[in-house]
Amino acid sequence: MKKIVTLMAIVIALSSCSNDDDNNKKEFFNLKVGNEWVYKRYTINGDQENYSGKTDTVKVVGIENIDGKEYFKLTSTDDLLDGEAFLRIDKSDHLINSLGRVLHPGTDSSFTETRPANLNYEFGTTTYTLKDKTTITVEGQNYEVFPYSGYFNPYPDKNLPEGVGVVEGYSPRIGFVIKKYRYISTATGFIEYRLVSYDLK
Repeated sequence: MKKIVTLMAIVIALSSCSNDDDNNKKEFFNLKVGNEWVYKRYTINGDQENYSGKTDTVKVVGIENIDGKEYFKLTSTDDLLDGEAFLRIDKSDHLINSLGRVLHPGTDSSFTETRPANLNYEFGTTTYTLKDKTTITVEGQNYEVFPYSGYFNPYPDKNLPEGVGVVEGYSPRIGFVIKKYRYISTATGFIEYRLVSYDLK
């Protein structure tokens, strides 16, 4: 009888740990209906930065079923999401969109991905990797973030500068704190979205 009780206690303990782990993974991205983030948009050119006067409010407005899978629907008031996006956490605990693209790999430093870089035509590739956790200051607030960085490699015939093209800094249980997108034609020009406030449920 004691052996049975001991065995049951071990099973319950393991089950509890597993549930806690699952909850932690879900809470890392903190996708909940009603969550809202407000960003300021800046243009960066080398050492110069200018606030565009624009803010973009991103909000989780619901859950929708796409091809048998549940996605959180997000909307934005400006161009950060191009209107709306559908996101979920996959079995690898990566944040992905409805096209299957990894937007952020969470804490999975082993994940890397190379994708074509294109607008109306391909002009190179971008290789994405997760950098070490770091502390950054954004709009006067300190955040611990996991930066997901994309390094742009142009095709030899395109005469474009290589270098970091994208940085998306995610803070666990808060959301994206900073998003930077480089102008392809220059190595120092970026559009940058900075978190200024958030309301989490």
